[in-house]
Amino acid sequence: MASQRLSNEDCDALRRAFGAFATGVTIVTCQDTEGKPLGFTANSFTSVSLEPALLLICIAKTSTSLEHFRRCKSFAVNILSASQVDLSNKFASRQPDRFADVMWESGENGAPLIDKSAAWFDCLVHQFVDAGDHIVLIGRVRDFDQSDLAPLIYLKGQYLEAPKPVEALMETANGGVQVGGLLAGSEGVLLQKVNGAWTVPMGRPQPGFRAARTSLDNCLSEAGVDVNWNVLYSVFDEPKGDGTWMFFHGSLDGTPDLKDGYRIFALDELPVDEMPVRGMRSMVRRYLSENRDGAFSLYADAPRRSGHIARFAGQATPWSDVFNLEEKRT
Repeated sequence: MASQRLSNEDCDALRRAFGAFATGVTIVTCQDTEGKPLGFTANSFTSVSLEPALLLICIAKTSTSLEHFRRCKSFAVNILSASQVDLSNKFASRQPDRFADVMWESGENGAPLIDKSAAWFDCLVHQFVDAGDHIVLIGRVRDFDQSDLAPLIYLKGQYLEAPKPVEALMETANGGVQVGGLLAGSEGVLLQKVNGAWTVPMGRPQPGFRAARTSLDNCLSEAGVDVNWNVLYSVFDEPKGDGTWMFFHGSLDGTPDLKDGYRIFALDELPVDEMPVRGMRSMVRRYLSENRDGAFSLYADAPRRSGHIARFAGQATPWSDVFNLEEKRT
């Protein structure tokens, strides 16, 4: 059947029909020939292949960014998090300097990677495909990263205002790793209120240790807490599933200006008996005892019955310092 040009009314109807498909929101970025950062908002983003690692985005032929992307050798796709609605609107506008007051850093290939995105992909240009009133840009992924932040969602021309169900879904990763911190300062120990009970601060469950540690760091940063990390303090099974809980010892840097839901308790006022999880109560009681003695230890769970305690002394040393010292010795 010969194709027919759609009327304006039919185009609007088709656009609304396309809009029934919920998508994430991205900002696609590159550098121009003078090294200036450029970017635009797009929800026409799709993963294409794992081997090789390919993705695609679509650029309207009327876009003022198109020629810059035609000339660049690399670009990045930043998947926005739920808190970045303003960024999405800014990069969809005609503002001359969209990167003003935006926190970002250059990827390995020079494309801007936007801070606090849900994920980002640093790509080399793989192929351009002519497709109607758009150009399909296929990129070969050279580097990527993700956070535990809930993504921004777009549906029927509007941003969804309820990311909590998505966050709840992200927290159900059975068999993952969850990292917490026993954090003490001159005024006491930091606790977080969760579901009406005080607990040791923890990040969200993640598939692996690195992401779990990043999740805890992000939660503490949002709470206004700076931490000097010391050593791993306790490792045991998550009480209600197949996951692993890991708790690190650390010290608070100064007196934090805490947001609601966080509080520093003096050692003799810690509400240990009110903590909802037995393993956490036992860990905090051990911490109080060892704090009085001035000697701490590592607890590691065991397959049967109770685990094992290994005592240690001193502060943690960054691996880079140890490595540099060994290099000098050799």
